[in-house]
Amino acid sequence: MTNFDIIKSILVNGSEDVSKIDLDNCTEKNDKFQPKIPDVTSALATSLTTLLCRKISPAAHQRYLVRTNIIEQLRDWSRINSRYEQMHSFTDGERTTKFTISLVEKYLTEDFITKQSSVGALVKLACVLINMKLNISTFDFKLDSIINRILYLDETDDSNRFLDTLTEKYDNLSLALSTIENIYICRPNKLIEIPIVDLFISFNANHTEGNLNSAIIENHMIPTTKDCSDHVNCNQLLEYSSKSPRIFQLLSSVMKDMFAYTNCSEMCVNFIQYILNYISKLCDQKKQKILDLYPRNLQCAVILVRINPNLHTTNSKEYVIQMLNRIYSSNKEELLILLTHFPVWLKEVSNLVPCSDNPLSR
Repeated sequence: MTNFDIIKSILVNGSEDVSKIDLDNCTEKNDKFQPKIPDVTSALATSLTTLLCRKISPAAHQRYLVRTNIIEQLRDWSRINSRYEQMHSFTDGERTTKFTISLVEKYLTEDFITKQSSVGALVKLACVLINMKLNISTFDFKLDSIINRILYLDETDDSNRFLDTLTEKYDNLSLALSTIENIYICRPNKLIEIPIVDLFISFNANHTEGNLNSAIIENHMIPTTKDCSDHVNCNQLLEYSSKSPRIFQLLSSVMKDMFAYTNCSEMCVNFIQYILNYISKLCDQKKQKILDLYPRNLQCAVILVRINPNLHTTNSKEYVIQMLNRIYSSNKEELLILLTHFPVWLKEVSNLVPCSDNPLSR
């Protein structure tokens, strides 16, 4: 069907005056449909108006008009105006992404980040980069530097809210392990003390007559969506403890304080052993050794105290006790951490530690 046939059909179906017009003699039959007399144009306008009014009711027309106005308004808001309107680099998504990445690489330097002292500005910049990282997998730089700078500066409400949100997106953001370590070091109360104490309370409540419902404990490690705003994922803490010696040692220090605070209760000893076994299983899954999580200067001692004192010879047992005595002389906190991890040695070294420092005497 040609354009002439289409226009003729519109005129025939939409206007009564078309019967008075000889279309074959009043128009040129070509692709542009050029009418020779004004009556054809007038009849065509009347036909189109009639057809549109016949197909769309006034109520439907009003709803349609509202929708089109809203769409146009949204287009105006999202459209780049003024002198940038003709620059297609800003209207094409792929080109805009490349431009943004190039801009960040050029101007968001380490020197620029280091000189920033406004936590609010850094938080806004970090939020932009996070949104880009979540949508563009290749956008994987600079965020660690900004987060570490925020951690270096004094705490503010903005930084605390930002870090609270950040802890929920660790896995998605693929942050460097060193950055995650710094977050835990700067926020030990929120990320280590509170979740491990909550887990200990749950452990204590579900540990009756020597029986432990481990399923309930493991469910408690991963809060439901409803509880996420109030609880920190304890499973996340243990997961990172199996990867990072720094986080593992922070966790060990907190558990040592719990052990002392509970007067060396058997329940706390069992809880610490449960946590260590859980971390050890995570290490096995990664084909790593929990031994590597201890400080290098203590790894030799850890190997020896893993062996039950009754299985040592007299000489080797004496050697281990002397080594533990040297550790106590240099850093008593390290010795107490070792004893909470390997409680079978508590009685063996109790006579070496003064009453004021001996957890068994509390």
